[in-house]
Amino acid sequence: MERGWKTREEHNFEEAEKLLNEAKDIFEREGDWFNVTECLNHLAYNKKTQAQNMLTEGYALASESLKIAKEKGTKNVFANRAMLSLSDALGVYEEAINYAKETLETFGEIADRADILSHIATLELRAGDKEKAKETIEEADSLLEKTWDESKAPHIYIWKTRLLGAKALIEYDLGNIEVAKKLAEDGLQLAKEKELKTRVKQLEHLVNFLSSL
Repeated sequence: MERGWKTREEHNFEEAEKLLNEAKDIFEREGDWFNVTECLNHLAYNKKTQAQNMLTEGYALASESLKIAKEKGTKNVFANRAMLSLSDALGVYEEAINYAKETLETFGEIADRADILSHIATLELRAGDKEKAKETIEEADSLLEKTWDESKAPHIYIWKTRLLGAKALIEYDLGNIEVAKKLAEDGLQLAKEKELKTRVKQLEHLVNFLSSL
């Protein structure tokens, strides 16, 4: 097990996983359940560290895209949107909200604006301003509903399920548990209908959490 987590710290993730699984198998045969759980913890950290590395690499790629867009004078709205997404995923929320606002200024389509407002609402919630987040998510929902029937945006169902998840979290923070559950369940049902695999996983976690309360 020690070799496994030390190998993880060297960022040799594949070898670390192999060593930790071997250690776990040994502890299981010995009935040492404490160390079985420790191996599982280290395997989880292995995945987390690997994911963080990949997010950092993604951030660098998005940064390069934005730099080229600025240098060559091309549209940078989608580069800003990528930076919003990667900053958010890395937990740099102040930076993410700046990119979100820059992106919002350049979007004319109602559905696109609704999606960015949904991101901003989530970031406001993480910053602790749940009342402001509620106001922003309601504006996002209203915009998306206005364009729902005629929108040709290919990602509209992705955006709607994300919005429902964000709205559920905001209602949860406001203490409206039953409302939050209904929103999360509606989002999950839509994600399943449209076969949005990533959204299904995200909303299943949210539904399970809210159902446990």
